[in-house]
This record gives sequence, structure tokens and C-alpha cells, in this order.
Amino acid sequence: MIGCCRPGELLSLTWDDVNLERRVMFLPDTKNGEPKAVPLNSLAVEVLECLPQTDDLVLPGVDGARLSVETKRLFKRLGIKDASFHTLRHTAASWLVMQGADLYSVGQLLGPKTLKMTKRYAHLSPGYMQATAGKLDTAFAGVLPE
Repeated sequence: MIGCCRPGELLSLTWDDVNLERRVMFLPDTKNGEPKAVPLNSLAVEVLECLPQTDDLVLPGVDGARLSVETKRLFKRLGIKDASFHTLRHTAASWLVMQGADLYSVGQLLGPKTLKMTKRYAHLSPGYMQATAGKLDTAFAGVLPE
């Protein structure tokens, strides 16, 4: 669920705000001004368990501007055009919705104040939309004359 966080939320995250046993992290200072608890999926827990806990911060010494630059470089090397760290939030929202998560739950994870803003994050892939349209084939099977 780390992909649901904003860079500033991650860079200010302290180990006191992370509970790996309960699989949750607490973000006391979010962009919308409201604190939130973020449940952690298995991969997030695995990544956090690999990090050294030698500092108060989970990611000590990581500069926000540098993170942005390096993320853009990584995406470029991977052949992903026009992507940034913020793109990860859009990707997480889209993947969650395509896996069946409702927009309200996705909004709770990402933290925007409105459902309208959450909708801006969830971009459904063409393949997903084609499969969705294909569900009508099953629904109409046997109903329409041949």
C-alpha cells in the first residue's frame, strides 16, 4: 500500500508510526490535513522488514526532490513514458479498482477528500473495459433471438 502514499507522507514516516505485526502504518500529517491509518499488504510488510531500523525515520536521508528525479529516470529506463512517483498512486488506485475494490475503499486508502478526486486516480485499462463490456455477452446469452 506504499504506492497509495504521497512522497511527503513516506519521507516523514517514522518507525513509531509503523506496526508490522498489525500490518498498518499511521500517517499523522497528510496533505488533506487528516491523519489516517494505512493497512499494509504483504509486499509492503516484506519491504519494510528489509529496511534497517537505525534511525527514527523509515527512509532517512532520502531527499524528496531527488526521489522524484530518480523515479522519473527509472521509469524512463523501463520504457514507461511520462511517469513520476505520483504515477504510482494512479497505478495503485487503478489496480485496486480492477481487482474489485470499490471507489470508497480506494479513496480511504489514498486519502483524497472527495469521491470525485478518487475517480481521477482510477484509470481502467482498455483490456479491463473490454472484459467488462464482454460480461454483457453472458448476460444476454439465451435472451436475444439468434
